[in-house]
Amino acid sequence: MKSNTTESDPRTAQPGCAATRPAEAFMKPNILRKGRVVRGLIGGGLVVGGFVALTVSWCAALLLFAGGGFALFEALRGWCVLRACGVKTRF
Repeated sequence: MKSNTTESDPRTAQPGCAATRPAEAFMKPNILRKGRVVRGLIGGGLVVGGFVALTVSWCAALLLFAGGGFALFEALRGWCVLRACGVKTRF
């Protein structure tokens, strides 16, 4: 039996997050050198903070390492997850 709701066609979907775009287009580099430098500095700072947090809490350290690692990934790849989802960022 056919449902009353219609499924959206990916070719006519509005631009947005990964659900509406192929992975290749979603992961395409979308930041310039200045944004890469900013994300690299943020990532490095979070990783250093993770090492400092190891003396206090392993859970906080793990979160800082994960955030720092992701920011470093964005810097190295030249890709920002927020921009890929359509959010305008300053850098």
